[in-house]
Amino acid sequence: LDSALDGNDCEAAHVLNALSSSTGISHKLVMLAQSFPSIMKLPLPRTQFAQKFNLIIGKICEEMLLRTRKEKETGGADGDKSCLGLLLKAEESEVLAQARMLLFGSFETTAGKWAFIELARNPDMQTKLRDECLEFGSTPSYDDLMNELPYLNAVVNEILRLHPSVTEILRGATQEEVIPLSEPMRTAAGNSTDNVCIPKGTEVLIPLAALNCSVSMWGPDAKAFKPSRWLKEDEGAGETLRDYRHLMTFGNGARMCPGRLFALTEFKAVLFVLVQNFVFEMADGPGVKIVESLGFLPRPSVVGSTEAGCSVPLRVRRYDVCL
Repeated sequence: LDSALDGNDCEAAHVLNALSSSTGISHKLVMLAQSFPSIMKLPLPRTQFAQKFNLIIGKICEEMLLRTRKEKETGGADGDKSCLGLLLKAEESEVLAQARMLLFGSFETTAGKWAFIELARNPDMQTKLRDECLEFGSTPSYDDLMNELPYLNAVVNEILRLHPSVTEILRGATQEEVIPLSEPMRTAAGNSTDNVCIPKGTEVLIPLAALNCSVSMWGPDAKAFKPSRWLKEDEGAGETLRDYRHLMTFGNGARMCPGRLFALTEFKAVLFVLVQNFVFEMADGPGVKIVESLGFLPRPSVVGSTEAGCSVPLRVRRYDVCL
């Protein structure tokens, strides 16, 4: 992706943009394909983009792997220190799958877009965050970003909770499992049960966004942007989800996103610098209605906008510390 950083055309970036801007129609067809698998054989735009993306990532990984092997043979330098480079040195079976996820996650900045929108719609919260960052002063280290800036941490957590880049993930059962339920449910036959049997080979769709906004886990204000909920340890999600801050944004369990800590650190570092130096306001006023676009990714857009992808005008001005 060096060509993209240099401002040149990048095939991988082009495919990622096209994939994330594709309409929700093909997404619904993918859901329908769970019952009718033959649908996936149709030449859907999303399917074509995904296939092309897989080919491009495979090519990138092969080139990096060849470079690593040559360096080993010649006894040269330690080689590529990037996440992909280190991953490829392991030469494990999941290299390509993890590489796709790392590249896709590092490319997409949906949460960042929503961060500036939420701060623009809530100027008091933006001011509180700016005051904390200005009071801290110096450039924060990794430990500072993780432990010494509570309101920055709260804002980032709340953004990730309400606006995950991936709203749902599909998982396949490698063996039969019996899942206990927190509350009994009634089956189609009218019987009550406190568990669900998942046969081997079953594909389960996990609604990450829905879990992040579950009233039973987050309370009656689950859909409200409320960073303060993260400052009260005795409230919020409780012990329901034990992984990173009770969020499902990065998944859960053994297949949890391996780049989550890097993503959190980068998100906090960028937000720290920008909020210190700039003020973000809604160009059309704080009352403008923002919705999630119908693309593959939940990018924000103004209601009634005809522009593809993200189209939310913000007014940005430099913050005058003397004011």
